[in-house]
Amino acid sequence: MEQYWQELQQQVHRKAALERKQDALCEQRRKLKEELDTATQRWQEEQKDVDKLEGISLAGIFSALSGRKEEQLEKERQEAQEALLQKEAADNAFQKLEEEIRKNRDELFRLQDCEIKYQRALEERAAELEAMGQDTGLLQLQKEIGRLEAEDKELQEVLDAGRDVHVQVQQALNALDSAENWGVVDMMGGGMMTTMMKRDRMNQAKNAMTEIEYLLRKFRAELSDIAGADTVGAANFGKEWSMMDYLMDGFFIDYMVQQEITESLSNMRRLEKEIERVCATIQQRKEENQRKKTELRQEWQTQMEQL
Repeated sequence: MEQYWQELQQQVHRKAALERKQDALCEQRRKLKEELDTATQRWQEEQKDVDKLEGISLAGIFSALSGRKEEQLEKERQEAQEALLQKEAADNAFQKLEEEIRKNRDELFRLQDCEIKYQRALEERAAELEAMGQDTGLLQLQKEIGRLEAEDKELQEVLDAGRDVHVQVQQALNALDSAENWGVVDMMGGGMMTTMMKRDRMNQAKNAMTEIEYLLRKFRAELSDIAGADTVGAANFGKEWSMMDYLMDGFFIDYMVQQEITESLSNMRRLEKEIERVCATIQQRKEENQRKKTELRQEWQTQMEQL
């Protein structure tokens, strides 16, 4: 009976949490769709400029006559490539968000009747207690244990999301650190090989940072969903970390001057420490929940034995 009550209670709390999460995810999707549309439009416009210079057009003829066609064409190609990177990053994040919304919706569907079942079980249990003529406090214990179980699951989801983004941040740090070292050699006249190695590490950092943006969105959503989120700084966590803002602005087109590599390393290390701080707070709260559940279960067992 205890397990049955706890399962019902967890389902009710879980359904409420999923409904809040679905609302937040849908709002994220709306904003991300706007970003994707803007990035797509920009890429299309930049690509048109490239096509005009490559084809027969007044712009292409004028550039050829001025002797600056190749220079202008290279500039337009770089701008188009930068716009394409932004579009692909936004599209990647949007597709992952759509999948997360679908999974959330499927779980909500499976829980659609849990509140009715829980209410029915409450009424049956209340009738049993009245028939026994005892006010044992078991109902309140069951509710509290169920609430803690549901909260524990939410806290674990936050920790999992935090650890996922932490792994990607470490990968980006490793790639940027290597790029910085190769950049030093490159500035000292290392030649084509060192330049290629530096650019390879920059590409690795790009891949990690593309994933970081999506995972940060997910981490913030999970954080904002837990009760008492303000105590861990969820309201402001990670807001400054947007790949679209600090990553794409000439990041991979120009392969970053050495100062920009060092600056990105510093930013990524600050993000790493912020994630570690939040995860440590959530872990501490999860352990406190475990302690409370143990105490309540012991109290439950004691009262059941006395009935």
